[in-house]
Amino acid sequence: MLSNKAFFRILLLVFLCKCIGNTMLYGQNNWTFSLSVITKDLETKKQISGAQLIIIDKNTNVRVHSALSSAEQQIKLNLEPGKDYILRISKDGYVNKNISVSTKNVPYNDKSTPSYIFEVTTDIFTEEPDEDYSAFRPAFGMILYNQTKKDFVWMPNEDAKKKEEEIKKRRKDKRNDEDNNEKKNPKEAGKKQLENLNSNKSEAMKKAIDNDKRRREMEEYRKFLKEESMSSLKLDFNEPKLIYVNLIQTETIEHRNHIVTETKVTFDAGKKVVYRKIVFEWGGTYYKQDEHDLTDVTYDLLMRIIVPKQ
Repeated sequence: MLSNKAFFRILLLVFLCKCIGNTMLYGQNNWTFSLSVITKDLETKKQISGAQLIIIDKNTNVRVHSALSSAEQQIKLNLEPGKDYILRISKDGYVNKNISVSTKNVPYNDKSTPSYIFEVTTDIFTEEPDEDYSAFRPAFGMILYNQTKKDFVWMPNEDAKKKEEEIKKRRKDKRNDEDNNEKKNPKEAGKKQLENLNSNKSEAMKKAIDNDKRRREMEEYRKFLKEESMSSLKLDFNEPKLIYVNLIQTETIEHRNHIVTETKVTFDAGKKVVYRKIVFEWGGTYYKQDEHDLTDVTYDLLMRIIVPKQ
């Protein structure tokens, strides 16, 4: 009967043999298989950045790689031998694409077997309403090792490939029809261009008005801080800051004899300060700090920057 010491020596010897065997199997050969992925837009043929590339172990459904596509370079993903994977490409606004990858049947223990880099250029296309994408739910195709060729090969899903070609042709025809209509109807094309110009002009005018309003608010703000009671707070003139005060009350009063609505905001900033917004039914509106007249810009600005203390 073996002693405990001898038994543990045998276990250690078996373990070392197994480690040495694995080292000879994987370490000496250092076999690797990599996918080098480029993602393009199906219609423009330009590389897409920001598409999510996910590698999933097909047997365990566990994510083993995750990366984002680049518009300038390929993305390299290393895989282990003897497994089945799914490469999933997805991006907001685009139809997802799945590709099966199998590293089974590879003679990775053969020192003469080289490491492989399989280049995958996959096209994805934008989603459109009323289009059927059911053909793309299965894998679009499969990358697997061909023992005869002693290399990895691409096996397409013919149904998905045919559907993709149909979509590509239909969208190309649609663009051609739109271009032809513009050529046949120059008045409509000119009208559309004019509408675009007017739209851009309106946006530019709106931006100019907003900038002018912002400038006037800054001027009113600086004037207010310099001349009115809040100047004692020593705030920065260059940028409106929130003013934290003890809010006393806010109330709205209707004076029927004057046909006027008065909103009073009262707070304590070292002394009692009352702001009033007075609105007459005939449309006139006035703003006051205590008994001093204010502009609407100053009043609106103050109501945004005055915040009750917590």
